[in-house]
Amino acid sequence: MTNPAQVRRRMTIWGAAALLAALVGLLVLVFLLRWQYGKELMAKVWPAGPFTIGSVGTAVPESRTILLLGDSRISEWDFPQIGGWRVLNAGAGGATTAQLASGCRPLLHQVHPQIVVLQVGINDLKLLGVRPDLARAVIGGCVSNILTIVAECRQSGARVLVMPVWPAGRVSLARRVVWSRAVDPAVAETNARLERLLANQEGVEIIDIFSELTRGLSTGQRQRLYRDTLHLKPETYARLSPLLADAISTRVK
Repeated sequence: MTNPAQVRRRMTIWGAAALLAALVGLLVLVFLLRWQYGKELMAKVWPAGPFTIGSVGTAVPESRTILLLGDSRISEWDFPQIGGWRVLNAGAGGATTAQLASGCRPLLHQVHPQIVVLQVGINDLKLLGVRPDLARAVIGGCVSNILTIVAECRQSGARVLVMPVWPAGRVSLARRVVWSRAVDPAVAETNARLERLLANQEGVEIIDIFSELTRGLSTGQRQRLYRDTLHLKPETYARLSPLLADAISTRVK
């Protein structure tokens, strides 16, 4: 006859073993997800081939054209109304600075914008969520690529309004799997370098309308501007649009 105490002891051992196996399996899964995420993102941060920016429609050269250029933070802005200007949106979801640097020239030659508004960089810097050891290379490459984009815009005859890389919002539970504390200081360092390197460049200005929008807000109020860790809510863009219009009207007549 089986001893009930022995049965309970065996069940406890089996339960503990099953829990341990599940925990090990979860850790392995998280490791594989982080590894795959990092591998895919590195291929975009350091792309092997050219990148094609999506079409902006049947756009033809036209005077007083503003081109919004960047990643999903630009593409989700849609077409802000700026009086007296035609606005084209060339935001490419998920794009890195290297991809835009390699792909912007044909678009600039097609559109011939008078003004380019640039917002890009977070897709480079989020790689540090899984590879903080690459901080120096990622930040350096991000800054260098943005300078290349600016140079391409200037060569095409456009005035360039560079927006600092917008900070991240609240880090969701799912995002924490591929996030680290290295991202936020990398955003700050990238912006500081850009401000220093772009200062006094003819035809180039940094416009920090996001800081203007968030000035005086509490942390909670700032977080409510985001729909997720990286992206803003539509109503936030509605508040940014007049700030952009004002920034352009005071700089370009």
